[in-house]
Amino acid sequence: MKRALKEFNLPFNAIFLYVETGAISIFGFAYWFVITKLVGADILGTVSAMASFAGLLGILIAVGIPVGSMRFLGKAYSQSQTEELPSFFTSALVLIGVSSLFGITLVIILRGQLQTIVGLPTTFFYLACLIAFIASMHSIFRTTFICTVSYTHLTLPTN
Repeated sequence: MKRALKEFNLPFNAIFLYVETGAISIFGFAYWFVITKLVGADILGTVSAMASFAGLLGILIAVGIPVGSMRFLGKAYSQSQTEELPSFFTSALVLIGVSSLFGITLVIILRGQLQTIVGLPTTFFYLACLIAFIASMHSIFRTTFICTVSYTHLTLPTN
């Protein structure tokens, strides 16, 4: 047990996470500063709005399917019921596909009203739909990978 805790090295890992977060923050600020100088604030604002709209649309499209499938996939994998894994994955993929088609169809139908409100070109909405669809599909594959990856258990002592 002591050897496992020694290999875990909690203080070093905590310091590493702080350094990593700080580095990401600094480089992220520098990146966006340079991008703003290169392309201008108006283009950056438009792209930021598209990314935000795509993120919102992706969350609405997903309707909790990745979280739900994670519970079923993880349970089946931990209980060595590998014959059920393909059916869970296929069901989640079909549900995400159907909800994606519904959400994207709704945006395409309402794009005239959305374009009047937002004042952005039609390609904005098409790209946002594409990004939302790719993000929702990515979430299913990521969930499946996380639930089926092998890891070692580390038991921490409690007092």
